[in-house]
Parts: sequence; C-alpha cells; structure tokens
Amino acid sequence: QLLYDLDIVEEKTILEWAAKPSRKFASKEVVADVVRRAQPFIDWLQQADEEDSDEDSGEDIEVSA
Repeated sequence: QLLYDLDIVEEKTILEWAAKPSRKFASKEVVADVVRRAQPFIDWLQQADEEDSDEDSGEDIEVSA
C-alpha cells in the first residue's frame, strides 16, 4: 500500500498483478501468502475503482426539464 500511496506503483499495475501473480521469482507458497496478505488492500482498490466507474457513468445522464 505504501508504494501505491507514494505513487510508485499504479493501481492498474497492482490489480493486474493480483489477477495473475507472478511465480517467476518466488515459490508458489510465498506468492500465495503475499496475495493472501494483500487481499484486503486489493479489495479496497477494486471497490474504489467500481465506485469511480459508477460516478463516471452518472455524469453521462442528461435530464430534460
């Protein structure tokens, strides 16, 4: 989360990694543990992204008087 907060790693990159975590440099067990520990943060990012999408879609609605 610190890397995200400091704008070192973008939200898109974190979510892409979470969808398909790399096992290239760590064992399957280590990767699974990292994903498990990061899951609350990943869930928070996804929820915030969904809320932003909902807000953006509302901007396109025109109301006739």
